[in-house]
Amino acid sequence: MKLLNYAHGLSGRSFPVIILTCLLLLVLSACNLYESAENRSSDKAKKEKAAIYIDNGDYDKAFDILNKMYLKDQTTTDARLLQLLSNASSGKIGLDTFNILEVADDLADGDTSGGIDLVGKVLGNEQGFLTKSDIEDKLFELQGTAIPVLEQIGEKMTEDHHAQLGLLSIIDTVLTVGEIIMEDKARDNIELTEEGIKNLYGDSGFEKDHDTEFQEFVRDKADNLNENIRRIEKSIDAIASLSGATEAKDNDLSEIFDEFLEETTDLVLVEGQWERQITYESLDRYIRSL
Repeated sequence: MKLLNYAHGLSGRSFPVIILTCLLLLVLSACNLYESAENRSSDKAKKEKAAIYIDNGDYDKAFDILNKMYLKDQTTTDARLLQLLSNASSGKIGLDTFNILEVADDLADGDTSGGIDLVGKVLGNEQGFLTKSDIEDKLFELQGTAIPVLEQIGEKMTEDHHAQLGLLSIIDTVLTVGEIIMEDKARDNIELTEEGIKNLYGDSGFEKDHDTEFQEFVRDKADNLNENIRRIEKSIDAIASLSGATEAKDNDLSEIFDEFLEETTDLVLVEGQWERQITYESLDRYIRSL
């Protein structure tokens, strides 16, 4: 995501000229005092202040400023406001763009496809460990604010916005998969990596495979998961384009996204068109494949 003085010598001038110059500057400054105060309270100034907080990692402060602005007009399509609000919201759950790129680079040299590990190692500890409450809190922030406000930009969305939305969507998807696995295994924590999932299941699939309540639990999440899939698909080309790559495989992050979709989705015929979707069966197959 497009995460975005000079001195003038007075030597050689006569003393009166220096005094006159200083007085003139003082008068001009005084004339601008009201404007500066006014500018500081403008929406533009508030957004820039929030952007500085985000750059400094003060996500709660940024969120407070931006959310107050957003609540004044919840139908806004102000792209700058909505993207900053999404950034502040995702920052609150521990999402750091530079960390993501570093982890993606490391995973590209490893033997995993990367999608699960990317999320686990960015949002969990070094081993990708997360508790059930960790995941619930992060999903609440993603689904309640970070994703919907970014989508609200609508027709004004750029490649940058699509790339950010895809990243948030893959994180939401992997956290949801973690939630499903904890429900299946009746656990309150998980090592959210391919190795961690493999250690839980071995060569088997879902433990509660014949439990209709568990199957319903998974299917209840299908609509949100498949909205994520559509956003991830759009982001793959956007990420590649932003990095100057011509194909997904030429960029670490877009390649991770593409491989994640290949491994976790089925092709489903919807209204005469084939779409990639996450299904109960595709998740069960993915777990067995590990």
